[in-house]
Amino acid sequence: MRRHLSFFLTGTAWVVLSGCLPSVGSTQTASCLPPIDMAQGEQVLYAVTLNDDQFSLRLLKIDADHLTLTRIAGDTETDITLTFQAEATCPNFAAEQTLTAVEKFMVLNEVPFALLQNPAEGETDADVTATDVQQQNLSCSANPPYETCEADIRIENEDYHWRKVTLVDGAMPGFGVSEFSIHDDSKKVLDIVMTQWNGL
Repeated sequence: MRRHLSFFLTGTAWVVLSGCLPSVGSTQTASCLPPIDMAQGEQVLYAVTLNDDQFSLRLLKIDADHLTLTRIAGDTETDITLTFQAEATCPNFAAEQTLTAVEKFMVLNEVPFALLQNPAEGETDADVTATDVQQQNLSCSANPPYETCEADIRIENEDYHWRKVTLVDGAMPGFGVSEFSIHDDSKKVLDIVMTQWNGL
């Protein structure tokens, strides 16, 4: 199944982005981001660079209703168990603790624009919703089995650029993300690269 970013663009005008919108009933609607699609036992490992902090994130599908998200920093591994919330307004996996913006990207496919509200502080403000993100010059190009999408974004009068490479043909890891980055003119704020998929 193809996964797409929840963005909308009209001409070259700036537009405001939105996430999951409230809906009526317990079934998933078009306004909700779809849950991650992984087979039981499937695992994906990503290398993450956030400002100057480097770590890895591993996703493992335990069973139909549970995922494990593991943050690996040096010799330290921290596990977070996520449980599928079928009756939620937007059915998806959820954790008992608050996920950081990068973790939300891995689990919910929510682009971590909240990081850009205060990039110098890393993920400390990750639970703040980035409600005033605007973008222009959105473009996508296909190079099977990959699709690359990128755009310029502006938040709080600062300019950035995001780029996402996704597997779109055949089997894919999770949401299919192979690479994702956000950067300004001087450096990358966030860089995520898939390094392993089912041990390969």
